[in-house]
Amino acid sequence: MSTIRGEYVFIIDRSGSMSGSRIEMAKNALLLFLRSLPVNSKFNVVGFGSSHELYSKSSVDYTFDNLQDAEIKISKMDANLGGTNILAPLKAVMAIEKKDKYPRNIFLLTDGSVGNTHQVLSHI
Repeated sequence: MSTIRGEYVFIIDRSGSMSGSRIEMAKNALLLFLRSLPVNSKFNVVGFGSSHELYSKSSVDYTFDNLQDAEIKISKMDANLGGTNILAPLKAVMAIEKKDKYPRNIFLLTDGSVGNTHQVLSHI
């Protein structure tokens, strides 16, 4: 049986429009996704608004310790990063060096109130 491997990057909207129940639902979904990753995977989390924050400069191995660390950081996330500029975090994710044999999968968790949709679509 072949081993399923992948790099999973989760981009979570932390802009002001995500305040209240929206950020809580996104965090819960993110935690569910992380806990469901295949063994031998790598992952990263990027929070964005007017600025963005990477969990790690490069994706990390999916281990118990890394998962616990990510869970702690996710629990402290809030909708406190201002506006909704998704282009910069997308560029940051694309700049992360790809690992051989780990196909990159990018997931976006947002309420859809993105301010620069045209620029994003032009970039990808």
